[in-house]
Amino acid sequence: AAVSGTATYVGDEHAALAVLINRQANLIASRTRRGAGNWVVVSPTALTIMQSATTSAFARTTEGTFEAPTNTKFVGTLNNSMRVYVDQYANDSTPVLIGYKGPGEIDAAAYYCPYVPLTSSGVIIDPATFEPVVSFMTRYGYIELTNTASSLGNAADYVGLVAIDTGSLKFL
Repeated sequence: AAVSGTATYVGDEHAALAVLINRQANLIASRTRRGAGNWVVVSPTALTIMQSATTSAFARTTEGTFEAPTNTKFVGTLNNSMRVYVDQYANDSTPVLIGYKGPGEIDAAAYYCPYVPLTSSGVIIDPATFEPVVSFMTRYGYIELTNTASSLGNAADYVGLVAIDTGSLKFL
């Protein structure tokens, strides 16, 4: 759903992104009956829009930067309640992902449960090159709740998307 009204300057258009993120966060609260969305993953373009909106309540982080293996970095908070992360590899048209993670381990959209964190095979000889190689492996369980008859909530109830039309972002 688009934000209605005529924007008088580019800051109004940029503030519309924060409005749509808040809308999705509140829809998550109504679907889960637990709480509003409290984390957001954005593309570099969406981050630029959020930083440029003069009426948005986006605050850059003063903490140390978090570098995940996927290069998803914590960059700040929106409205003092949503943690904002940026995916450096996302395309400009990648939708904004909003989600909710509760205070407990079982209050989430999906569960990643490693039960063998990392195991080495030891040194073996590669039969094709006759070079010594070492391989590593892990074993884990991953589940998303998708059956409303047997689960308290679907995984999709915990997340929401806001699409960005990069074709309409025109700056001269």
